[in-house]
Amino acid sequence: MREIILYWPYDGINVYVIGSFNNWNSRIKMIKKNNIFQVSIFIPCGIHQYKFIVDDIWCYNIMQSIIDDGFGGKNNIINVKQDDNEILIVHISDTWGNFHQIVPNGDILIHTGNFTKNGQDHELEEFNLWLQKQPHSFKLVVLGTNEIKIANQIKNPIEHCKKILTNAIILSDDFITLFGLKIYGFEWSATCINKLNCNNCDVDICISHKPPHKILDIFDCGSICILNEIKKIQPKLHLFGNICEKYGTLKQKWENNKITKFSNASSIERNSQNIVNLPLVHKIILDKDHQNHLQNLNHTNIN
Repeated sequence: MREIILYWPYDGINVYVIGSFNNWNSRIKMIKKNNIFQVSIFIPCGIHQYKFIVDDIWCYNIMQSIIDDGFGGKNNIINVKQDDNEILIVHISDTWGNFHQIVPNGDILIHTGNFTKNGQDHELEEFNLWLQKQPHSFKLVVLGTNEIKIANQIKNPIEHCKKILTNAIILSDDFITLFGLKIYGFEWSATCINKLNCNNCDVDICISHKPPHKILDIFDCGSICILNEIKKIQPKLHLFGNICEKYGTLKQKWENNKITKFSNASSIERNSQNIVNLPLVHKIILDKDHQNHLQNLNHTNIN
């Protein structure tokens, strides 16, 4: 339970807020201060949906996080954390067109490829709708071998997927920094690595479709190229899928005592293509002295 201040910065005479934090049972009156309606309330830790009632009209704030309410409308959404320095990363992979999977709450949702069976547009559109319904602040995706099946039909499959997956950030030999954590997504084939070709890069999290060679791998299907890069940069987390038989996590301690946690979140059983494995959740605690845009790898701990 934490004390949270909610705001309504628009016009109105009588403004209330109501949400899942009180089971949608009672309106909480907001007070106008400095031309902004606000109220301080104690909310249980977790993700909650809520809405404003402005002069008997139900509204949501377009400047705050929004989610589909499941009935054709929109709600605001808030993630009340026990610790402001806690970042939850939810990892899924190889769902093969199963768009009814329930995933845990978190800050960043990462899908490491094979979210479709054949990479067709209607599958991408359905996946995009599923992503829209997820409450996570950011959704990151790398393409898998199933999505690249369209390479014979479309000149640039990555750009094609980016146009359809408007609710995700697709990484392909790209970096992004979220919550101060630098994240790198390998190019789907992992045969041509450009931007990551460096020693001791300041990368906190790497994501790829393929595993590194012989790490949560089988039949040596993993990428030697990825393994070599991971050895160089030694990220805190490396997330991937592809090898359904090796679902799970393991930790690798390097010679300099740094530790990389590897995560294979393949969801399906290969023969039936049914979902059999749960999403994997990784918690990163940012050092309190570096909670604002943490860049230094040595100031993070992972559980």
